[in-house]
Amino acid sequence: MSKQKTLWEHLGDIDSRIIYAIVFILIAIPFLSPIGLPLTVSNKTREVYALIDKLPPASVVVVEADISTSMYGELEPLAIAVWKHLLSKDLKIVLVSFLDDGPIAWSWILRDVKPENYGKKYGEDWVQFGFIPGGEPAIAAFAKDMLGTARVDYYGNDVSKLPMMANIKSATDVKLVVDMCQWTDFVHFTVRQWNVPYGIPIIEITGSGVLVALIPYYPKMIAGYLLGVRSAAEYEKLIGFRGLGVAYMDIYNVINLYLLLLILLGSISVWHRTWRARVRQEKRA
Repeated sequence: MSKQKTLWEHLGDIDSRIIYAIVFILIAIPFLSPIGLPLTVSNKTREVYALIDKLPPASVVVVEADISTSMYGELEPLAIAVWKHLLSKDLKIVLVSFLDDGPIAWSWILRDVKPENYGKKYGEDWVQFGFIPGGEPAIAAFAKDMLGTARVDYYGNDVSKLPMMANIKSATDVKLVVDMCQWTDFVHFTVRQWNVPYGIPIIEITGSGVLVALIPYYPKMIAGYLLGVRSAAEYEKLIGFRGLGVAYMDIYNVINLYLLLLILLGSISVWHRTWRARVRQEKRA
């Protein structure tokens, strides 16, 4: 038998640089233009979507923007998708942060998803309080008396003079709390200060590592939750938007398929080499 390499043997000897170059291309294509590969939307994601979608017109929603800049990469797709959905509804949105770098991370969200593009006017449809220090006591104080806890907003305006805040004073005026956080402590804080005393339903938007803290409260105190990039992709599908969540899941799926293909081709190549070696040995014998 000829010792000339066959196609399968050539495939087994592909330069690793070519393999990595293909990986780079497979990552770049979905990132630059999300493909939107088939994705099953879980009941948990549909549950959160329904909670927001079914809110009565002019309902007050408090968004706790407690995303740290260190975790922004993981939670950005989720935050953008949910923020888009909130802005698309007739709601009154109160933004507040109890994490010091929360307003910094949220400024990046506002840069990408501007409320004015949805016809929302600042002071009439949404207000941003900025960072309120103090942790759980600060959340308790804010829920009890918003204007008494923070006299000025993130931009230095007197909040008592903002039209939207004329009828929003405390947690009794709030229909839903959307807690976008990354720490387990903040889950407990939010439940204890919004749901326990006032019975307000809570949606948690967080990373997978926080599931252990929120699951004991679900579904009675925490009405719904979204975790990480997979939930972001599912939520984007529900709102008809191809963003980072869809892009990341496309990359994940494409790379996994590519790895499976490499394993398959590598296995066939090894088997083929073994078979050829055995045939040559039998001929010599």
